[in-house]
This record gives sequence, C-alpha cells and structure tokens, in this order.
Amino acid sequence: MTYKKALWLLLLIAFVLRILLILSGGQLYMPDEIRYGRALQAVHDRNFLALLQGYDHTGFTILAIIPASFHKIAVLIFAEPPGSLLKVPALLLSLASVGCIGMTYAVARRARASSRESFIAALLMALSAGMFYWSRHLIPYDTSILIALIAIYVGIQPRGGVGRSFVVGFLACWVFLCYNGYWLLALIVMAIHLVYAQRRLMSAVLAGLGFIAPVALFTLLTLDSYPFVLGLVGFAGTVTQGWYGEGWSLPFEYFWVTEGLIALVWLGGCVLALSAYRHTHDRRVLVWLGAIAAIYLGLVVTSVLLQKFVVYGRTARELIPFICLLAAYGYNTLPRRTTNIVLAVTVLIAIPNFLGAFLFQFPEVAEERARLSVGTFARDYTFQGSERPPIGEGRYVLLNTQYIYPVTGVKPLPHGAVLFTMPHPYNFAPFLYEGLDPAMRDIVREAGAEMILVDTGEQD
Repeated sequence: MTYKKALWLLLLIAFVLRILLILSGGQLYMPDEIRYGRALQAVHDRNFLALLQGYDHTGFTILAIIPASFHKIAVLIFAEPPGSLLKVPALLLSLASVGCIGMTYAVARRARASSRESFIAALLMALSAGMFYWSRHLIPYDTSILIALIAIYVGIQPRGGVGRSFVVGFLACWVFLCYNGYWLLALIVMAIHLVYAQRRLMSAVLAGLGFIAPVALFTLLTLDSYPFVLGLVGFAGTVTQGWYGEGWSLPFEYFWVTEGLIALVWLGGCVLALSAYRHTHDRRVLVWLGAIAAIYLGLVVTSVLLQKFVVYGRTARELIPFICLLAAYGYNTLPRRTTNIVLAVTVLIAIPNFLGAFLFQFPEVAEERARLSVGTFARDYTFQGSERPPIGEGRYVLLNTQYIYPVTGVKPLPHGAVLFTMPHPYNFAPFLYEGLDPAMRDIVREAGAEMILVDTGEQD
C-alpha cells in the first residue's frame, strides 16, 4: 500500500472515530459553543451582518453559517425543534479535525519531506487525543488550526508571485478571527512564509495587508454601530479565567494529562530530529522547532510576565501540528523496521487516551434519565461558586448538570435518597485545564465530580 492510500485509510478511520464520539453527545456543553448558536440564529433570521456584532471568534461564527444551513435543512426535513439534531453540524465541523490530519501530511510534503515522513506526521496527529476529543463540540479550535495549516501550505512554496503573500496574510487573519486565542499561530503562519519567501520585504508588506484586509472590511461594515476593531480590542481583555502564573507549566501538564505516553513519543521524535540536524542541516527542522519555541515563549511572556492572557489547554494545543511535524522528521531518520515498531507501539498506547473521551456522560444524558425516572426536578450543585443558587423547587434535585465555573469549595448533598449517580465531564481530566486554576482543579479532584439525582422526600 502506498503512503497516499494509507493516508486516505487513516482519514477514514479518524472520521469514523469522530462520528462515534459525536453520537455519544456533548454538543452545546462548552461555553465557546455559543458562537455556533449565533450562526444558527443568523441563518434563521437571515440577518448575517448581525454576526459582526459578536467580536469574539467572529470568523468561526461566519464560517459556521455553512453547517448551520445544513442543520436548518435537517430540522425542516425531519420536523424537529430548531435546537435539536445538533449532531448534524457537529459531523460537518468535525471534518476540520480530520482535515488537520490530512493537511499535516500536505504541509510536510510541501516542505520537501518524503511520503514516509509526511505519513508519520499525519499518523502522529491522528493519534493525538488533543486533536480528537474537541471534535464532538461545536467549537472554533480545529477550524482555526486547519486554516493555519492551509496557509502554511500556500506560503511555504518559494516560487510564485507576491500575490501569494497577500493570500497567506488573509488566511492568517482568519486563523485569528476564527479563534482569537490562536493569535500566536496566526503570526507563526506569516513568519514561516517569510522564511521561505524570496522577496521578504515585499512579502512582509503584502502579508500584512492581507492580514489587515478582513478586519478593515468588518470595521467599515460596523461603523454605524460599534466598530469591529474596537470590539476585538475589548474582547482581548477578557481572557482572565485561570492563573497567569502557570503559563509556563500548563502546556506540559496539559499534554501529559491529555496524551500520556504519547507525549514521550513526541519528545523522543523531537530529540531524534535535533540529533539528526547536526548532520543534515535540514531547514524544516529549524522551522518546526522555531514555531514550537516561538509559540511556547509567546504563551509564557503574555501570561507569566505580562499577565495579559491566561494559558488554557485549548491554546496549548496549537503546538501539536508542529510537534508532530518535528517528531516525524526524527523518526524518519531511524531504520524502517525500528520506526514501524515505534509507530505500532504508539497506536497501542493511544487507545486508552481515545477511550477516555467516551467514559463519562454529559448533562443532557443525566437530565433525560432524571425526566424518565421522576418527571420534574430542581437543579443544584455540590460545588460552591459565585452566585450559584438552586434552580427551581421540588422533591427531586438533580445536581451538577451544568458547566461548573468557578469552583471555590464544596457543599454536602441534600438530605435524602440518592437515586442515581453519573460521572461528570470533569472526570475527563483535559477539561480541568479550560479556565480552572490549580486550586479549583485540586477541589474537583479531591471531591470528585458526579451528576446526582436525590429524592429529598425520602431518607437514606
């Protein structure tokens, strides 16, 4: 089997796994999924200019019009309520996650890697749990990374007109607009292009103009209300959940919790790549390493030193494509038999990481089970936080079935008989790195997180 055929098989397997993940539910659980809701509302109202009033991750909201349109068609065909059939847009958006795998192969090939090295990079991307578990959600992260990889593919070709630089800058802006937290990735996209460009000054100017163009257009379209660029600046000051001081360590902790031994596979490949560079002096080693170093240092400086942006798991994952590209270079230097053994072992140790994404339930499942069991119920929490009063009254109380933030402490269960318990999404460790600071994570880990239905009218 050729590597191209193997790649298509890999992409098919990756998509099937994402279908299974999506079918297990979880849509509209994460806060960032609200942006898809805006796109769906815009399709319903046919008021697309309203999307420019959101400012946060506006690019994704605009692109999400496509899955939202299919979503609306599916709802009409099956005569379902507007908020149902969320798995339809999730399936479409998951193609971005699969596309990241394919584009990693394409970028490696464009950078003059062999088919074997390119396939190894794609395989490492496919085996990354961090590139997998988000695909069930209606979020912008994978779309942004996919656009970044496309931009790198376009910009890494040294030949061609200077118009290519404008396109790279334009795409880099959409990396940022889709998910504002990937502003470092957007800059890296343009920097990689300049490394390969022949006329660097002209390329830098045109890439800059391309980057400015979408923001300028959106600002002109919103001058009669609130200029788009001012909204972007205002949103930049809201990235404060978590703790600035762990910006240097969170990427390492997040990758260890999310990837486990796969992180050591990455490290081994990167060490091999650096060792091989002493003899090969291959430019792409420096390019991939430089991207990793620049993004990491950017995260550290803006969090620990400047205390402007808190680092989250979702922002650390912008490192993954470059880690996979660099590690693939390293493993490609080994004898073929050795590399095959390493990759086979990597596949095996990745399986538990993927299974972990299935071994908990989302609130929608607990709520449906409670409705079938007792009908109506009130909602409350066992975790303390700011302004978190009980919702509703009644004999039956369902606990911890909403996104829980902040976490400042715990409180006892209501008195009564426990009818059922289900593992809360916080049992999936990577979710603890999306805004919770170290103290909050410790509280959740020590107390445990479960969704619980209690009958307060019956004593244990």
